[in-house]
Amino acid sequence: MAEGLVILPAKKLQRPRWRPRAPRVRDYTVNDAAVVATQNLFYCADVNVDLIVFQPQEFADELAERLEDAGMLLHAIHAMTSEDLLYCIPRWPQLRCIHDPDPQRLFTWGGKGRHTPPEDAHLIGRL
Repeated sequence: MAEGLVILPAKKLQRPRWRPRAPRVRDYTVNDAAVVATQNLFYCADVNVDLIVFQPQEFADELAERLEDAGMLLHAIHAMTSEDLLYCIPRWPQLRCIHDPDPQRLFTWGGKGRHTPPEDAHLIGRL
């Protein structure tokens, strides 16, 4: 999951309640520990990393450019809902693990789910 593990919310912005807006990539900062962890997986373990965001496809496209500039080596970025991901888990045989920063979804992903808070992003691939 990208939100909360690979990209972290920047400072809280005060927004008027009457103007909700879609999240923007520039409102987030890149977690450097996650960048290093994915580079280690790519170079040392020869593992491709896919990133899943629960945002629209436009957000995923902007995020791909931002993470490429940050040096993160990703195979693909998927924009989907949690229901879509649940449908895809048994159909992706190459899927080894899902790192999720949200403890409320701890048991949602079955045996492939791992709770990984952002401060432990260096453990990606080691759990």
